[in-house]
Amino acid sequence: MRSQGMPYTIDGGQIRNLYTMHLQNKTDETQVYFIAPADDALAGYDGVDYIIPQPRIELPPLGDQQLTLFAMMPKSNYSLPEDFHFAFTDSATGVVQKSKVRFRGP
Repeated sequence: MRSQGMPYTIDGGQIRNLYTMHLQNKTDETQVYFIAPADDALAGYDGVDYIIPQPRIELPPLGDQQLTLFAMMPKSNYSLPEDFHFAFTDSATGVVQKSKVRFRGP
């Protein structure tokens, strides 16, 4: 999910997109999830970088948490908005769920 406000910011020649994800544990056991960009995320662009402040999340039974994630690329490499995925991996089962987001720029 995209955060409210500006769809992107430009700082020092970098386009930065901010995303807020809401992760829920709907089980009755503590769950650990790992968050990363999907393997093919923005693969056609050079200089893409991601900031995931908490790449490992432990959620108590029926717990939830909001996560802030960033994707950045040099403004000179950007051409058009493009969808990509963040991957959420359940450490117990190895099941990966992907969340589609859109990278935007000027």
